[in-house]
Amino acid sequence: DIVTSFSEFAKMPIPKNEKISLTNVLTELEEHFASDKNIKLKLQLPPQEVFISADRKLMTRILSNIILNASQSMKVDQTHVDVNIATEFIDDKNMLKIVIQDNGSGMDKDVVERVFIPRFSTKKEGSGIGLAVAKHGIEHAGGSIWFETKLDVGTTFYLQLPQIV
Repeated sequence: DIVTSFSEFAKMPIPKNEKISLTNVLTELEEHFASDKNIKLKLQLPPQEVFISADRKLMTRILSNIILNASQSMKVDQTHVDVNIATEFIDDKNMLKIVIQDNGSGMDKDVVERVFIPRFSTKKEGSGIGLAVAKHGIEHAGGSIWFETKLDVGTTFYLQLPQIV
């Protein structure tokens, strides 16, 4: 599985950006994760539909990976991880910020600097390419990705992307 994942990463096609509804992508992810007992996903979306220029398949994969990582960060005493996703408009830059916050275990300081490096994983079954793919895809769409984490409190990922009005 790991070899296959690396092979896919190495052969990853150039993303084909198009106008996509971020609202639809997030709503579909909410429906997809609704039956997952380890995740309680909550969306806070604006009343109007939000559009970005991105590769739909890749954007779905990026967001899904961040949600799955959150579910795998569940603390021993937790029955589920709360994952809150909100969108914020940055008016002066015509940008959109997606905020994905979880209440999982957070990350150790030694992990923080390596999360976007291909092949780095804290999980036995992890290939370590998920967040490297996320960084590549978000940057290709003209955006940026970063996070804040606090051990035993949780992690918040920020994805900033150009909005299409």
